[in-house]
Amino acid sequence: AGSASYFFDGKIDQVRVFKESLSPGEISSLYNETATSAASGTINDPSTVAYYKMADATDETGSYNGTATNVDFNVQGKYGFAGKFNGSSSYIATPTLLPTNNFSFSCWFNPSSFASSANKVIYNQNITNNRFYISIYDSGKIEAWNGSGTFTTSSSVVNLNQWHNIVYTASSSTGKKIYVDGTEVLTNA
Repeated sequence: AGSASYFFDGKIDQVRVFKESLSPGEISSLYNETATSAASGTINDPSTVAYYKMADATDETGSYNGTATNVDFNVQGKYGFAGKFNGSSSYIATPTLLPTNNFSFSCWFNPSSFASSANKVIYNQNITNNRFYISIYDSGKIEAWNGSGTFTTSSSVVNLNQWHNIVYTASSSTGKKIYVDGTEVLTNA
């Protein structure tokens, strides 16, 4: 993003992109996964576009490897290793991953700090000239921009130094939704 205040500060693990809008049951499965089940269902799911275990910037599907800058991959994650982002210069650049209509984005994240006047971006991408991002904002609120506007949860839904699962779904039939820790927190985001 355009300023150092936008860089995520904390750990990110198990980043996934799907070419469909996940159902509430599939989202619950992601939230309730174990170290044993974390990879197997994703790799074998035909809707998986990309899957980053975060032991490095490699896409486990083999299609969208990223390039890491100032990311420490030698830290304990939710499952195995995670990427530790320093809040000022850490990021992973990837090719364009998200389809333009129906898709889902999921990851585990553990924030080390919040910003009161700027976002800490978890994921940012341009989709056919429409920017999409998910970030933490204002002491634990989740914010999303989907090309048609900014949507922010009305209250804080995440805590510092704690692992949280976030899933963003986009569907041409049911709209856009954000789930945190298996619970829907924002609709039409």
